[in-house]
Amino acid sequence: MDAMWTRISTEWFPTYEYKRAADYGIEVYPPGDSSSEEYTCEIWIL
Repeated sequence: MDAMWTRISTEWFPTYEYKRAADYGIEVYPPGDSSSEEYTCEIWIL
């Protein structure tokens, strides 16, 4: 997940000129097999 936060900070924010309202985010990991190709999780950015 660290790699995804790096991409969000270095690629997504600069591209869309968004600024964070708070200095934290929420990672949501629903039940399931996290090693599966079908597994998804969510990152909520505040």
